[in-house]
Amino acid sequence: MEPGGGMDSFHAAALYDKLEQKVLPCFYKDRERFIEIMRQAIALNGGFFNTQRMMAQYLHDAYRLGQSPVVQPGSA
Repeated sequence: MEPGGGMDSFHAAALYDKLEQKVLPCFYKDRERFIEIMRQAIALNGGFFNTQRMMAQYLHDAYRLGQSPVVQPGSA
């Protein structure tokens, strides 16, 4: 798969293709499987999307305070 008009358009096309070919059919045809996939995605990514990490990143980016906002899982 070659990027045609830059990486943004390449990533957008890949995202829309994934939505059209995988996500939407699962959502409409196999709701229980879709719900299980969403639960797994939340469990996998939930540790990164938390208030402590977001505040540390905000302080670092906006005010250059503190250390790097990246916190290793299990160290908080």
